[in-house]
Amino acid sequence: MRAIWEGWVAIVDKKRSETFHNLVNMSDKIIPELPFEQALQKESFIAPDFTSLDVMTFAAESLPKGINIPNYNEIREKEGFKNVIFESNTPTNRSKWHTDEYISVAESDYINEHRQDAYKVQVGGHELFGHGSGKLMVRGADGKCPMSFVDPINGEKFESCYEAGETYNSKFGQISSSYEECRADLSGLHLQSLQSMY
Repeated sequence: MRAIWEGWVAIVDKKRSETFHNLVNMSDKIIPELPFEQALQKESFIAPDFTSLDVMTFAAESLPKGINIPNYNEIREKEGFKNVIFESNTPTNRSKWHTDEYISVAESDYINEHRQDAYKVQVGGHELFGHGSGKLMVRGADGKCPMSFVDPINGEKFESCYEAGETYNSKFGQISSSYEECRADLSGLHLQSLQSMY
């Protein structure tokens, strides 16, 4: 395990934080739209605090786009969590994106006009509903898994669950963080496509 020191100075963006807070309040409508079985979600979603920060200075090896803390799933599931988005570390519109071969100038202008806000929505979905939803399926005292699953390729049913005390970190080792980030990104990108939700 590695430990590093981090510190930052930031100003809360109250207007943007309120927007994300409204998104949190819609969680009961948004979570069922995730591309996972409802049985894989927590029985009750503990709505987090969601804060948007403009960073003045950040003393660490790198500045993330957003964070979901704590990183211990067993605490997140029972006690709740907090989301922070670092507004000053999102992509800017300095460079225009346009390729005649694939899209029209009008489409390119539309993308350039909305890509920053779209990116922020994706990061919000990633942090809140990607990292913040779902639960570990742990084998019960009776020796059974809580539920069975259906293989989406061959349609066969199977059982799979964690043993007592296991987490995805202990099961997937070095790729566990990447695996979790992929799940969070999938959630954010999927929800971003649901225009009616926003």
